[in-house]
Amino acid sequence: RGKFLGESTTITYNVLKCYSISLIFYSVYTVLNKMFYSLNLSKLLLVVTILGIILKMILNFLLVGQYQQYGLAISTSISFIFFFCISYLIINLKLEVSDKTVFIKEFCFYFINSSICLIFLKIMMNLLPNSSLVPELLLIAFFLILYLFNLILIKHKVIVILNQLFPKYM
Repeated sequence: RGKFLGESTTITYNVLKCYSISLIFYSVYTVLNKMFYSLNLSKLLLVVTILGIILKMILNFLLVGQYQQYGLAISTSISFIFFFCISYLIINLKLEVSDKTVFIKEFCFYFINSSICLIFLKIMMNLLPNSSLVPELLLIAFFLILYLFNLILIKHKVIVILNQLFPKYM
């Protein structure tokens, strides 16, 4: 007890990988959560939250015994995905969104764009010596530049809107 060894680092790393699955879903859910309040749907949000808690408890019961910390992380990730999916469906219904696939399309676009950028940069970074923190910082900077370049290249609507908002600077 009280010792954090190399094995502990590996376990923590693997648990964080399980949690990372749900990051995007939880991030979007936090925005959808605010929409519930702005639409006066707090009682419905309470029902969604209770259902999510029940799901989490059931998954904990099923997964933690066998998979320990990994089961806990996976149950948390599944719960966050549940929160996102249910909230997304409810918001679409309440707002009567005509194109219910717009979020999915945008998500796929950003996912593909960032994946292409990441793959390209990983290949490029493998050509550089891996001796310090500088390559990692360069990777982040190049990723952002390449990602923005892709958005400009395809004239994505975000760039068009930014150009309209800041015509002097673009």
